[in-house]
Amino acid sequence: MIARDRTCRYPGCNDTIAHGQIHHALPWQAGGRTTLANAVLLCWHHHAMVHREAIAISHHDGGFVFTSPDGTVIGVRRHGM
Repeated sequence: MIARDRTCRYPGCNDTIAHGQIHHALPWQAGGRTTLANAVLLCWHHHAMVHREAIAISHHDGGFVFTSPDGTVIGVRRHGM
């Protein structure tokens, strides 16, 4: 995951692994598996914000889509960018 994501994957953030935390894109409580495909690197600030604001993260071809609870797409982060 670190090799794939390298920095926080939240749109617009490039915080390094020094502040990184692993997040289940599909929450573990909702059946999300602990696999590379379901893991996303977030800095501590965005990790807390994703939980607090109930932001959904879905894995798409080549990256992640971040969506607010009302369905508005916050942004997309592609792997390697």
